Amino acid sequence: MYRRCTCCSEDKDVGDFNSHLKVLPPLRESKDRKALIKALKDGVIDHISSIHTPMEVETKECEFTYASFGSIGLETSFAIANTVLRFVMPLEQIIDKFCAGPRQILGVDIPQIRRGAAAELTLFDPDIEWKYKGTAHSQSKNER
Repeated sequence: MYRRCTCCSEDKDVGDFNSHLKVLPPLRESKDRKALIKALKDGVIDHISSIHTPMEVETKECEFTYASFGSIGLETSFAIANTVLRFVMPLEQIIDKFCAGPRQILGVDIPQIRRGAAAELTLFDPDIEWKYKGTAHSQSKNER
């Protein structure tokens, strides 16, 4: 069965009762998604975070009414944001929304890269396209 990812999905896509799109908050209309993107670009929204709520296969592969709310977020949130926002705002701003934004809100120091300090780094190639294939580290397998 083909499943659309939540980054490109809208409320109308739940019409076929795809339980993999049963999430909280629920999917909204296209105009709402566009308004969120504009608010991120304009700085009205200063951070992006994920409420990673993976579900066991059994809680999603059932009738829509009985399916649990939730989806993979931790492993996919940056990739989704980069896919949606890369032509709207610079990569550095997208990264800042995930890294500095939440730390500033919580009053947590932003780590500095310097000799002798513990490094907190993520390496990636923003030009590589990839397809999420799940992981052995999560209960969820929200595959497309």
